[in-house]
Formats: sequence, C-alpha cells, structure tokens
Amino acid sequence: ADMGFIAMKGLAGGLIRDGMVAAAFMEQQPTVLPIWGVQHQWELDEFLSCIQEIPAMTAERQAVIDHDRKELSGDFCRGCGYCMPCPMGIEINNCARMSLMLRRAPAAGERIKVVTAPGKGRLGLYPRRFELWSGGEQIGAAHSVWAIIEVLSRSMVPMTEQPLSGEMERQSLRMDSIPAPEHERYFDFTPAAKHIDRNGHMNNAAYLAALSEYLPKRDGFSLSVLYHREIMPGESVRVYWQDIDGARIFQGCAGDEECFRLSYGAPVELG
Repeated sequence: ADMGFIAMKGLAGGLIRDGMVAAAFMEQQPTVLPIWGVQHQWELDEFLSCIQEIPAMTAERQAVIDHDRKELSGDFCRGCGYCMPCPMGIEINNCARMSLMLRRAPAAGERIKVVTAPGKGRLGLYPRRFELWSGGEQIGAAHSVWAIIEVLSRSMVPMTEQPLSGEMERQSLRMDSIPAPEHERYFDFTPAAKHIDRNGHMNNAAYLAALSEYLPKRDGFSLSVLYHREIMPGESVRVYWQDIDGARIFQGCAGDEECFRLSYGAPVELG
C-alpha cells in the first residue's frame, strides 16, 4: 500500500492501440507512473498533452478497455524483446505475438479508414502523420516529412529567410537515423521511364520497385525512407546494401552525392 511503481509497456508493445484510452486508465491508478514507448515526435506530443489536459475516463473509453481486456486476457507476449537474439535466427517475440497480431490486422474486404493530420513545419520540412482505423480500433500508423521544392533551382524552399545549406538539410532530415551500409555489396540502376513522375524526377513509390530484387521476403514489414536528393531521368545510381540489426539497409548514391537511405525491416509495434 502507498508504494508507487513504474508501469512499462503501457500499450502492451502495440497491442493496445489507443494511447488516450491507456492514459485515462493509468490516471485511475494513483500509485502508477507509466513509461510510454515513443518512436516519433507526434507520439511524444500526444502523451505530453495528457499532462496538460488529463484524459477523462468515459463510457466509450471503458468500452475499448473491456474489449481489449477480453481479447488480450491471459498470457501474451508484450514484445519486450528480452528473449532475443535467438541463436537460430528465429524472431521469437514476433512468433509469440503472431496470433494476436493476426486478429488485429485488416482482413480481405474490410473497410479501412485513413486519418491524416499535418504537423508543425520546420526548416522547410512539413511532417504529416497517418493512422489506419478499422471501426474503433487503430491498426496501423505512418509518419512522413515532405519538402517544398523550387522547380527551376530544384532546391528546398525554407520557411525562413535563411538559405538551407546541404548540411542543414541533412540534419533536418536526420539522415543518420538510418545507418549507412558498408560499401561492399552494391548494384546499379537507372530509373525507367515509368518511374518518372510529373515533377520530372523518380517518384517516391518507385524506390521499392527499383530495389525489389534485393528485398528479403517478409509476411509483414516496416519501411523507413529518407530522401536527401532527387534522382533525375537517365541518372545512374549505385545502391549499397547491408543487413544491420535485423533490417536490410540501402544507400543510393549518384556519383559522390547521397540520394537516399532506406530501411526494410520487421514490423514495428505501435506502442
């Protein structure tokens, strides 16, 4: 009694989808201090908002809790990863969670709602978040950052009068958040005509098509792409790749200039 404790995995490693519902539940436990898993700035902003305005427990939120408690009750993997790494290369935590993850993934013919909202722009970069909802349950999330390009100079348009140097662009894009692979294994490609969009450069969605032969087969995956420089028609690109910490990392370069980095790994939990 009267002893506080820290609650880890407040979202059960992503199996509990609604952060506001979880925060409202935690608020009813006076001796509990939750530690929320955060991967993106907007997630941090969301949880910080709970401090400024504590979410109240409502009938709708209680109904979500009752549903999750019924579905997740009993023994289940919370995704702590303490069982890893496996000497045989088995992704133990994902295997242990597979039955629950399948029940909470979209089914064929299911109607999915996409919710999107812009974030606060900085240094010419404009973030946007996306959420996938099936009924009242969030089943996926994504985060992107876009830049406004001046067509003639093919350069980023800053939000301030200060011009953007290449290094400032690199820092604001956080290129180093995806490690650079060693320059041992590589392949070359030139974008096909079908990969060029109306903006006159290689379309964002075409990058996966260009790398498709080198992507490992997965039932599900997480994808992170950082674009540093556009790829133009007819331009030769050398792509280096390496497996790092369970993800396949790609780095595309045109001559001495880095164009992009891409990480293709196992599914990322939302919690």
